[in-house]
Amino acid sequence: MNPNFNGVWKADLQKSKLLGPMPEALVAEIKEAGEELPTEMLITKGDGREDRLLFKGRTSGEEVTNVVQGVKMRSRLQWMSNELLIESRVNVGAPGALPRLLVALGRWSNAYHGTSRR
Repeated sequence: MNPNFNGVWKADLQKSKLLGPMPEALVAEIKEAGEELPTEMLITKGDGREDRLLFKGRTSGEEVTNVVQGVKMRSRLQWMSNELLIESRVNVGAPGALPRLLVALGRWSNAYHGTSRR
């Protein structure tokens, strides 16, 4: 049986490895229903500004497309033992320039390593 991620989670940013500026806080609300894993994230930046992101995925490994801050992101989610592997890909680059592919990998577990449920 796979772990249940339902709830509100707060990232332990001191144990997190993120690219770019470290946010002040990162909170995710997950409402898992079967293979559907809708997640709303609230990211509080160092200057106090907030970004809200809505991400939808399927834990079946099926590719889904989300639009995050105006950019299309393709993602696959799949269970690897008791962890959820999340692989996301997005094309970045200036118009007219050669496209670059950005790949982000994440692993979620509810063993309370790096996150805590609120």
